[in-house]
Amino acid sequence: MGLHQQCPQVCADHLDICTLSALRKSIGPHIKTLRLQPRAKLLQPGNVPSYLYFLNEGNVCSFKQKKARKYITSVWQSCDIILPGTFLDQRPSAETIELLTRCKVSALSYDSIRKIIAGNIEAAGMFQILFNKLLNDSLSMIEDLKQKTALQRYSDFTAKYKGIEHLLPQNQIASLLGIKPQSLSRIRKVLLMKEKLQIV
Repeated sequence: MGLHQQCPQVCADHLDICTLSALRKSIGPHIKTLRLQPRAKLLQPGNVPSYLYFLNEGNVCSFKQKKARKYITSVWQSCDIILPGTFLDQRPSAETIELLTRCKVSALSYDSIRKIIAGNIEAAGMFQILFNKLLNDSLSMIEDLKQKTALQRYSDFTAKYKGIEHLLPQNQIASLLGIKPQSLSRIRKVLLMKEKLQIV
């Protein structure tokens, strides 16, 4: 039985500072903190994800490899929570999760979460809130791809992930946002021109 089936259903909208603070108290003794170098892997394709990660410092991405080409599927920055796509149902992953910069991460294992929620109904509820919020965030990104223009998507992306355009190649950002590389190149030129006009 996956973790999402073991946790009681709770409204994801209630994920707030108090919830996160209480959750930290429950998981504190089970956390291990790691300092890792760029290009270190948190997950390899074919492996079942054993951990979710609290990203304290740095930038991380996940990608799928098709032949010699990388397709970025997610990015994270400081204060984000990295929940591998197959963590909850413990299936082998098709993705690689790789550090883009030096990072400090706090790792919490699947087995530790099972132990925590087995003995603490309140913690189980808080984990359900957390998992729902993370899954809803993923669905929201998919919805943005349908509703927003390419310019809006790129502008929102670079506003949220400061400096990410210096860490990932343009073609990889384009594939993540569902934009053709040529279109992204034009968008970047337009935004750069706007910046120059504002300076003048």
